[in-house]
Amino acid sequence: MDWSSIIAGGAGVGFSSTIGLFLFKRWIHKVDDRLEKIEDRIIEHKVSQAEDRGKFDLVWREIKTDKQKIIKLQDSEKKIWESLSGLVSPRISDILNDSTDGDKK
Repeated sequence: MDWSSIIAGGAGVGFSSTIGLFLFKRWIHKVDDRLEKIEDRIIEHKVSQAEDRGKFDLVWREIKTDKQKIIKLQDSEKKIWESLSGLVSPRISDILNDSTDGDKK
């Protein structure tokens, strides 16, 4: 058996496996880089969605607050008109309309 051919074959196998391992590591590194970029984009998208959701919630809170304010103002306005109508004497036209409405019934 020729030792030089065995040594050369072993060196060739070692060299080719080293190159294969290097290429495999390089491929894994490229895949990791792509995954990191995708992960960064996903994180940016989630942050953007969270900001939009926060703005949306603030707008609805403002709307609900304004709605409550409007309801309170309408109630107080109604109470004011009821109080004023109780204090003021009726107009002559209202009295005449009430008497004519009674005749029509």
